[in-house]
Amino acid sequence: MCGGERDLACGIHPSSNSTVLRKLLRGVIISTMNSLWAKRKEHYGFTIVELLIVIVVIGILATITVVAYNGIQARSKTLLLSVLSRCIRN
Repeated sequence: MCGGERDLACGIHPSSNSTVLRKLLRGVIISTMNSLWAKRKEHYGFTIVELLIVIVVIGILATITVVAYNGIQARSKTLLLSVLSRCIRN
C-alpha cells in the first residue's frame, strides 16, 4: 500500500516522506553535479584536432573571399574601360 495508513502503521508520518524524498533528491542532484564538474575539470582547452579543423575552415573561407574579391576587381576594371571607351567615342 502507498499512502498515509501504511506510513502511520510503520510509525512514519506522511509529511515526513516528502522531506525524506527531498533530501534524497537533493543528494542525488549534488552527487550528479559533482561528477559532472569532475569530468569538466579534466578538460581545460581544445584538442589539436579541433584547432586544426578551425584553421582549415578559416583558410577555406579566406581563399573563397580572396578569389571572389579578385573576380570583382577584374569585372570593375573591365566595366570602367568599357565606360571610358564609350565616353571617348561620343
